Amino acid sequence: MANNVLEVKGLSSWFATENGDVKVIDDVSFSIAEGEIFGLVGESGSGKSVTSRSIIRLLPEDGSTAYEGSILVEGTDVLRISESRMRAMRGNEIAMVFQDPMSALNPVYTIGDQIMESILTHRRVGKAQARKLTIETLDAVGYPSPEQALSKYPHQLSGGMRQRVVIAIAVACRPKLLIADEPTTALDVTTQKQIVDLILDLSQRFGMAVLFISHDLNLVADISNRVAVMYHGRIVEQGTVESIFDHPQRAYTKGLISCIPPLHRAVPEELATVPANLDEFGDLGPAKEGR
Repeated sequence: MANNVLEVKGLSSWFATENGDVKVIDDVSFSIAEGEIFGLVGESGSGKSVTSRSIIRLLPEDGSTAYEGSILVEGTDVLRISESRMRAMRGNEIAMVFQDPMSALNPVYTIGDQIMESILTHRRVGKAQARKLTIETLDAVGYPSPEQALSKYPHQLSGGMRQRVVIAIAVACRPKLLIADEPTTALDVTTQKQIVDLILDLSQRFGMAVLFISHDLNLVADISNRVAVMYHGRIVEQGTVESIFDHPQRAYTKGLISCIPPLHRAVPEELATVPANLDEFGDLGPAKEGR
């Protein structure tokens, strides 16, 4: 697609362990265009979160992590810039929403201070203007009475309101790429839908590319333009929602989809399972993107 905000090319990541280096991400490639929602799915331990943290460089950089390949954000390879330049990009050009809003917020600072911190860090504005932008951002994420909310602390908010604050911090500087790492996991079903609708609305309003990571295949199928299926550190299949969910090519993708309980017929006595052994699939080589 034209106007790609993110291009991941041949990304491999290694963790140093006492038993030697372990490759946890293996030759991962995908791209996300401006305003596109790209879903990344796979079971726990497949490498989704490591991929996202590689993109924003949140993995330890003390010699315990090594990379190969490139991660281009609007043409800048984040793997080949200084840490100071990367800090300038985080929250400004790339932002991330985590699954647990309570742990993502600082309990001793008001939500107003936490949103203003991001604005003051990345924008040449004074405190009065930053406060005005904070109120506008809280309003944009659907926070009721945003001006009154500035003095509240995280523990005074519900889970859904806390997640709106986390999203407000992420989008305060209008980043080009938003990484949403299972942003609805800690929320009830009704609030989950509100948060997903909010992310979709902000993507359209600000033209953000969104990398949406989830275990929920139905949700990803509903909101994404394209999807990648990840297993054992590899992307085994990627393409449009229709090509992945209606015409999956890989045995692992078929197995993952078959694990979804049926809604309009009786649940079978024994639900489908996905084998743990990679060799049991026999066809997990790189798959060409579906069209």
